[in-house]
Amino acid sequence: MPRLDPFAAEELLLWFVERDFARHVIGPPGDPRVIVLFHCWADHDYIDVAHVRGEVRTEVARVVNNTVGTVYQPRWVVWHYWGGIVDALEALRNLPDPGHPNAPTRPYQPPRDLPDPEPGAALWITHHETEHVRIRLPQLRF
Repeated sequence: MPRLDPFAAEELLLWFVERDFARHVIGPPGDPRVIVLFHCWADHDYIDVAHVRGEVRTEVARVVNNTVGTVYQPRWVVWHYWGGIVDALEALRNLPDPGHPNAPTRPYQPPRDLPDPEPGAALWITHHETEHVRIRLPQLRF
């Protein structure tokens, strides 16, 4: 995985860790391919998910938790976005909590094709990518 620039990306990742998002680091040690951040909403059937692949490709979504699928391959979402790391993580951070009247609630299947130059499956982590998964629980810096 390339370095995460700009510095705002590191600050955003820390924000998610401070809010108890779990992290799965996917890829060989020292060369992760994807960082998966996710948070299960206790009082709602949703999971907020981010697939961080680098500075220019990050996918974020609010996944419907009571359907078939995983945080690696969600089948139904009520909201999704993909783009640069800062824009995508900011969009997820600013998404209203599930109980808020402005929160999205209509389930749909996320699009599976990304436009050029990054063709592939949006919100889809392949079996090959998950061969090396290290789980890292959130840790706060003091």
